[in-house]
Amino acid sequence: MVINKELKSSLYLAIVPILAFVALVFTTRFFIGISPDSIMYVSAAQSFIDTGELRSIFDGLPLQYMTHYPPGLSLFISFFSLFTSNLYDAARLLNAISIFALLFSVGLITRKYLSTSYIISLQALLMLNLSLFSIYQMLWTEPIYIILSIFSLVTLNLFVNTKNIKYLLITSVLLSTSVFVRYIGVSLIITSVIYIWIALKNEKSIERIKYIFILGFISSSSFLYWTIRNYILVANPTDRHFSFHPMTMEYYEEWLTSTTTFFIGLTSNQLGDVLSYIIGAIIIIALLYYSMQVFRKSSLELNYIFILYPTVYLAFLFISNTFFDFTPLYYRTLSPVYIFFTISIFTFIWGNAKLKKILKLSLITIFLLLYGSRFTINLVKYNDGKGLSSKAYMIPNTISELEKLNSETKVYTNEAERLYLLTNGRLAEHLRNIQGASEDEFIIVYFYNGRHFDSGILSQQGYSSELIVKTDDLIIQKYVKHH
Repeated sequence: MVINKELKSSLYLAIVPILAFVALVFTTRFFIGISPDSIMYVSAAQSFIDTGELRSIFDGLPLQYMTHYPPGLSLFISFFSLFTSNLYDAARLLNAISIFALLFSVGLITRKYLSTSYIISLQALLMLNLSLFSIYQMLWTEPIYIILSIFSLVTLNLFVNTKNIKYLLITSVLLSTSVFVRYIGVSLIITSVIYIWIALKNEKSIERIKYIFILGFISSSSFLYWTIRNYILVANPTDRHFSFHPMTMEYYEEWLTSTTTFFIGLTSNQLGDVLSYIIGAIIIIALLYYSMQVFRKSSLELNYIFILYPTVYLAFLFISNTFFDFTPLYYRTLSPVYIFFTISIFTFIWGNAKLKKILKLSLITIFLLLYGSRFTINLVKYNDGKGLSSKAYMIPNTISELEKLNSETKVYTNEAERLYLLTNGRLAEHLRNIQGASEDEFIIVYFYNGRHFDSGILSQQGYSSELIVKTDDLIIQKYVKHH
């Protein structure tokens, strides 16, 4: 009887995850969303399948050793391509499974604190949050990274409560995988080290050091391997350089507006910049206050590490942006940790017996309407890809003209990522950056995108040109050097 009750409860918890799975498959039916870094992951996956090497197109440059980002997503896509017809559908499948796993795991985690109806409401709020859902519509690292984060934090919490070494080992492997997906996964390792030290404060120091050593050794193994490999190949561990460059005001403005959109469901276009800044600032202050209250309670609670991680993540991000990177503080960057605040705060409010039921229901209704209205409009109007896979870029005439190019021809282009996508990687081995044209004979594929094409530089260097095709979208010319 108990088993049937547990099974029935689990089936209820699977309703929203299944709906999210279907919604994601539906909204990416034309093509999964593509950005320039998506092509880097896809080209690396294809290179790995073809040659066993991880080489990728990055920042407009031709195939080169993949170093700027870790290879985890490319390897996942390569594996999932065994079950699909191409790498892009493999990413769609991976993202659909990831969003299902996210929402279902949230249900399992919170059923200790919430009733089934409240859990389903929380799952629905997460699914309908466009800032979060939009990530899963793109070929990005965040979907798989989010689920790795949740699993690793949950298993680490199980370890500190049971002292069962198997949970520590599982956590370590999950952490190692997360760093192999995103470099910022290092913040997960830092969080874990801090958490072990705090949560096991009653243990002897030597015991805590032992646990930290085990976790640190295993979790950092993938990162150490990858950085050593990169240093051997290109003499730079992560293709980043140290310099002091404090974030400009634009970063903070984007942080405020993105925070407002994630939690309130309204954009700066709807609210106006000033109001969006004010609401964002209030939310961030409220999150800081809430975090301080959580840190005063038992560190053995899962809620503690669910708040500790976003704190460490954001601190790591700010330090990285000051000395190494230039990562924008927008929905893609913030959603992987804001989701933990959502789970924690929802559980705190709706699990609080002191609050009146009518207040809880009113809050749920308001947020479901806010999130649901945007989500529904997006779902109904969604008849296109996103980014480079949108109709504005996937132009049939352009694709047909590119199909005529000889796969052995040296091709210089101003948009290597788009050309890779439109030719399905057929020209990958022969793509070159347009700034480096030097061979005696080659083809230039130039995408306008509102720009003006000037061939004067090449003609002055002693090249004669032959127009192959010209459309509103691109120009293809053959160049031959005079001797």
